[in-house]
Amino acid sequence: MNLESCFLCRRPVLELRGQFTILHPYQLEEGDEAIEHEAYGWCHLACLVGSEWGRLWHDRLRTHFLTVRGYHEVAEVGPMRVLQHPRTEDVVALDRDGVMLAFHPREAANKRAVAEGCLLRVRGEMNLEFDDAEQVALIRAALSEDGQFPLLRLVDMLGIASVILTPRALERGALRFDKKLKRRWGGRWVSAHADYELLVPREVLACVGLAGRT
Repeated sequence: MNLESCFLCRRPVLELRGQFTILHPYQLEEGDEAIEHEAYGWCHLACLVGSEWGRLWHDRLRTHFLTVRGYHEVAEVGPMRVLQHPRTEDVVALDRDGVMLAFHPREAANKRAVAEGCLLRVRGEMNLEFDDAEQVALIRAALSEDGQFPLLRLVDMLGIASVILTPRALERGALRFDKKLKRRWGGRWVSAHADYELLVPREVLACVGLAGRT
């Protein structure tokens, strides 16, 4: 399959915001044990939270965004530090256990309130190459006949359901059929729009003046 592997559990990583991250070795500092142990690269956020590396990566990412990327720290909400870029208004929320949530204020325009916080809609393109021809046929058939394939079914198919940090954000998620993207269905490739949500704590939205928007 064309997916990168999590450096912690070695299972495939789907590029779903709020469920994965990419940790770069250049963000580490000389002497960090993560360098020796190669504790960097692609990973599921659920794996990082349950590992010994979460706190270290919280510190290194905070330093990176503040000193390299030009973000300002605007609030501390419980275990989370909320950063925002003064020009682009992009927001990054960093939890002490290594979780990083990134979004732009405009994405909160049509947020959906749930018990755990607020869900922001995410829509992007996903191109997947499978090893299993039966899986390809199954997904293509569902996209062609039903117009969609549930993301929770996809993560279960890939064996990564147990490392999805916020399943609630994927409950309404699906791969959506697109006629133009179907032209890329050569070999064992499947291309479609990925439509899902990003779960953000209300307190984080409040820090950047978004709690009251609908």
